[in-house]
Amino acid sequence: MNTKRDIAIDITEANIDFVPLTKNIDQNGTLDFRVRRLYSHLGINYNRVATGSDTFLVRSELVDDILTMKIL
Repeated sequence: MNTKRDIAIDITEANIDFVPLTKNIDQNGTLDFRVRRLYSHLGINYNRVATGSDTFLVRSELVDDILTMKIL
């Protein structure tokens, strides 16, 4: 069986919606991250078939360049 796992990390934009994580985080205060693990395998005709996913929410505090993370 040929399986694949993808990991995607998103961050909240204006504390409203999740967007892909960029390299620069310029704000102090509360930051919310979403970590998604996506699983898939190759089907009979070599088509990628999704088999499941896990989602983790992580709340963090950024104060003076120190990031403290809490898994919710």
